[in-house]
Amino acid sequence: MIKTILVAIDGSLSGDKALDIAVELAAGLGAKLTIAHVLLHGEPPKDIERMARVEHMVPVAVEAARPYIANVPATMTSIMNAAKYTEGVERMISALGEKLVNDAAAKVKKAGVENVETDIRNGDYVDQILKAAKNASADMIVAGSRGLGPVKKLLIGSTSNKIVQLAPCPVLIAR
Repeated sequence: MIKTILVAIDGSLSGDKALDIAVELAAGLGAKLTIAHVLLHGEPPKDIERMARVEHMVPVAVEAARPYIANVPATMTSIMNAAKYTEGVERMISALGEKLVNDAAAKVKKAGVENVETDIRNGDYVDQILKAAKNASADMIVAGSRGLGPVKKLLIGSTSNKIVQLAPCPVLIAR
């Protein structure tokens, strides 16, 4: 019996589909849903910018900074390129991850799934998703077939493929 589902999200279209499927499953089964996100450290700025644009973070950040900072860059790539300290980039990536997870949790609750937890992690994507699943005592993992990583042409991404191979529970891959 599936009592707990872990869904891995990353801001990609495939991750969004995984969330939709996980919500439908959790609602239908009365299962707890844990939303996991591994922070996108080391990812190319264009992929982080795409996620930020989807999550409406860039306009919000620009508008919030405008009264205090002159000539605020208009794109996430520009913001990251303008960051002089690694700490600044780390904070932006963490803020994007928190917004992504919080928005997903709100969507899940709006869909009627009451038992929702979130888990934001740093590190290797596969290792951290599997650790999050173990921590949540997940009976199932739902993930997208391809995320924001650099390998886009494969039918199933390297991260989702490794999760399927290494997970101790059933894995559903959203396409």
